[in-house]
Amino acid sequence: MIYQNTDIPKINKALDRYTKICKKIGSIDYQIEYSLSKYCLEPGNSKLEEHILELKQYRTVLENQKFQAEDKIYKAFDEQYS
Repeated sequence: MIYQNTDIPKINKALDRYTKICKKIGSIDYQIEYSLSKYCLEPGNSKLEEHILELKQYRTVLENQKFQAEDKIYKAFDEQYS
């Protein structure tokens, strides 16, 4: 029987998920900044204001997912190296 290390794929999967979430956060940050700059040029635009609020709420969701992904990374490393 050949021994296979299943923990390294766990670590890789956790790191991949974390990376994807961080990239999404960066994209959302860019969209928020762009929308805010447009809002400065068009104050009182309620649709734009709603869009900014939606982006900020989505960013909060992503931040929570990021913390969960970090936790999975730590657990995977702990399992691998304990």
